[in-house]
Amino acid sequence: MTLSFSVIVPVYNCQESVVRTLQSIEQSIQYFCQTSPLGAEVMAEVIVVNDASSDRTLEVATQWIQTNSQRFVVVNHQTSLGLAVARNTGFKYAKGELIFFCDPNSFFSLPHVSACLLCLHQPNQPPAQHLGEVTLDVKLMQENQYQIVVPPYALDAVQTGIPTGKASASVTSLENHNLSNLCVKRECHEFLEGFLDLPPLHENGQEVSAYHHWLRQFFLVGNLAVETVESAQTVSRSPGMIELVQTGQNAVAIPKSVAIEGSNARAIEAHSQRLLQKAIVFNKHEQARLFKIYRTYVSTISLEDHAVSWEAARYLLQAVQEAKPKRILDLGSGYSSLIFRTYQAKSAPEITVVSVDDDAEWLGKTKNFLQANDISTDHCITWEEFLNAYAHQSYDFILYDMGNMYTRAENLTKIVDVMELTGSLIIDDVHFSFYAMVVFEVIGNYRLRLQSLKRETLDKYGRYAVKATYT
Repeated sequence: MTLSFSVIVPVYNCQESVVRTLQSIEQSIQYFCQTSPLGAEVMAEVIVVNDASSDRTLEVATQWIQTNSQRFVVVNHQTSLGLAVARNTGFKYAKGELIFFCDPNSFFSLPHVSACLLCLHQPNQPPAQHLGEVTLDVKLMQENQYQIVVPPYALDAVQTGIPTGKASASVTSLENHNLSNLCVKRECHEFLEGFLDLPPLHENGQEVSAYHHWLRQFFLVGNLAVETVESAQTVSRSPGMIELVQTGQNAVAIPKSVAIEGSNARAIEAHSQRLLQKAIVFNKHEQARLFKIYRTYVSTISLEDHAVSWEAARYLLQAVQEAKPKRILDLGSGYSSLIFRTYQAKSAPEITVVSVDDDAEWLGKTKNFLQANDISTDHCITWEEFLNAYAHQSYDFILYDMGNMYTRAENLTKIVDVMELTGSLIIDDVHFSFYAMVVFEVIGNYRLRLQSLKRETLDKYGRYAVKATYT
């Protein structure tokens, strides 16, 4: 469920137009708040990144913000680093689950925020089983009001139209160098690792073309043929500036300029290959398959409010994919056991997953569930078996989601004791205030670093997790 969004606004030497840009964003947010049933529930913020402007841009923007809105935050670069770095800086400060961009000399129309949120705020929709683009059906009902038909599956981003003559009218081509008509889910932007900071890419906005390409390679973008953004930006391109190059065994398409060579070209290819490797374990097709299994699990085996949430399960698979742990301790068998063992099957045979439960009958159900999905049941053990034969070992990734809140609190120190110094401990269900107090006390005694995963794991029941590490 979308609870927040951020608008990232890099500015540089645009003193004449910056107020109009900020006004358009504020008015579009206010229009959404006034006309949408979600308006009162959603947190909105605007991150303005001044890229060391040499004119009065900072002064003009700050004066307007101080007078007109408390939702704006200004961040300053001491030296000019370019739009790509400015956007990346803005994202570091952004807390929103959806990310808008608004570049200099671009302006939101009143319905822009509303249209994007309508497309992306679709709770409980299953993941799409295809990547790339999909055209959304839309009909103008009256001024600034549209009827948008969203697909029966989740979109990862949405891109609206720009009036012809102001910028490229195409929203499907890599030649589109505009970001101001794009809204993307936070996890997708994080997966892409922001914008590449390579000087040759800065010419003609090629870092934006690369971003659009990778976004469509790994995610699903909804194209909305509604002109909701005005931009004074024009697309300046040289012939052959962007070409798709097939490289390697997997025929990965990477954007590469004829003017980019040597270390810069290798950096682009390395980035593309890294994204591909990240997607191998947890791609959209796999996510759709796992979501289907999850719906079956919570309708035939467990209750949804008792099982690990889909949000937490999705986070766990992404987390192990990035951390690449060798020894996983799954405390609280069930759907999480399938997640960890799916990672194990797709990664390396030497990875060990130990799934533990304090209820032998439930552990048997977990084994049957895993076998029904052709997943290994090795090292599925009871809590007593763990204490007797496995507690002397250490683990570099632990999920603690076993038993009631009182037994969890009682056994938490035993769990911390088996975590490797370089490992991670994910503690679920800290929405219970009593349990949260115990967690904070124990983690504090061990001098561990505690990170909230509320943004990543919050579900409709209010459940969420935290992450504990030594560093």
